[in-house]
Amino acid sequence: MRLYPKNLIKTLDNAAESVAAYEKLFSTVYDKGNKARQYAISPPSVNSPAYSTILATFDKITN
Repeated sequence: MRLYPKNLIKTLDNAAESVAAYEKLFSTVYDKGNKARQYAISPPSVNSPAYSTILATFDKITN
């Protein structure tokens, strides 16, 4: 008497492979999103009074 489906092991192996592939893809997208967000918030090449003014205005609006 079997208490589990015939192809349970194969299904679990396929699920493990899918989860591993999804985790790798998610990590790549997450890292790229964080990098893009970092540059959107504080671009490394921007060092100008206009940027400071924008930040000060944003601070006044949010507080």
